[in-house]
Amino acid sequence: MAGWFDSHVHLDFWRVEEVPGVIRDAQQAGVEKILTVGRGVISSGANVWIAQRFGNVLAGVAIHPLWPDPMDGAAYDELKALTRNDKVVAIGETGIGVGRSPETRDQQRRKFALCIRLGRETGLPIVIHNDRESGADIIEVFEREKGMEVGGVMHSTMIDINSARPLWQMGVFISIGRQINNPDFKYLEEVVQKVPDDNLIIETDSAGGGTLPHHRNDATPAKLLEVAATVAKLRNTTMDHIREVSVRNTNKLLHL
Repeated sequence: MAGWFDSHVHLDFWRVEEVPGVIRDAQQAGVEKILTVGRGVISSGANVWIAQRFGNVLAGVAIHPLWPDPMDGAAYDELKALTRNDKVVAIGETGIGVGRSPETRDQQRRKFALCIRLGRETGLPIVIHNDRESGADIIEVFEREKGMEVGGVMHSTMIDINSARPLWQMGVFISIGRQINNPDFKYLEEVVQKVPDDNLIIETDSAGGGTLPHHRNDATPAKLLEVAATVAKLRNTTMDHIREVSVRNTNKLLHL
């Protein structure tokens, strides 16, 4: 029986010596594959380095909308060079997130657009950061930059049904993360219940350990099954079905 696939992790946020244990614990819990994604040029390089050392780990490279790295010509070239590694299967994490000023949003839109162009140039799908307010901006930039030529996923979805529906109708995958077990995100239950099987993915967005306390969380890839259990309950189906659907869709997203 095939194992689970955690479609979004930040393994570079653990200390190097901790990573083997994190992966081992995940495998013991039934998580067979992991996608670890970058948040900047250095972070992306670190995740590629990790993926090269573990057979069940793949990597994404990009610049996070909240990360200080500029998406200038040098960064674009460095990220593009990383995509030549056969462990790199996605452009992520990019997108639009917290930051309400027009200047901040404009900067994020430009960074997101360039990451989509990198995806189209390399043929790699886009892993999209989002928040409650960013749905309209994401849809506009993704359509304008022809993101559907390579496809994408709304990672750790925080947009509501009104933004999620047009995205999955465009073929974008909707990834459900640990927020579904947080009472502050009760509105996500409607998204979980209505997203078609063909667009559903799950993840942990784990970012433990490391040296950046303000970015840590207590999740590990081994906790993917906690997300899956809630998703199965809300969709009135079995864990086996959620595993089958989410793994199939993650493989499809990443062209595996």
